Amino acid sequence: MDLTLPAARQLLYTLHKGRQLSNVVLLAALFPLYNLPALSSDPLSCALLTSACLREVNISGSEPAQVIAATLLSPFKQLLSQTPPMPVFVGCNRFLESRWMKDAMLSILDSLVVQGHEAGWVRDWCRQSGYDLPSNVG
Repeated sequence: MDLTLPAARQLLYTLHKGRQLSNVVLLAALFPLYNLPALSSDPLSCALLTSACLREVNISGSEPAQVIAATLLSPFKQLLSQTPPMPVFVGCNRFLESRWMKDAMLSILDSLVVQGHEAGWVRDWCRQSGYDLPSNVG
């Protein structure tokens, strides 16, 4: 059975919301097997995995999650610099994906702020996308 990128993104988002990092990482590891683009080249997939890892670090202090997040952050920052803003418009053909991106980006922003990391690049991209920033990160 084939796994398309849209289906993989939906599954990744569902697993991300389920808060089981091991399931998110397992799905990410399957991307090459299904000839899907590398996570580091797909903004939404990379955001979802990064968000899940940073959230796990905040919750449990997991060292493996920290290593994965640290590995992803630099390529994700570069990828985001080449990614146009993704405002969430109801009724647009990419509404769900833009909503998932918003959720992941706000989670990444919150996690970076909580962990005391530089988050200006995430904050700027979120503002350009028109996301309402929580008061603790705005």
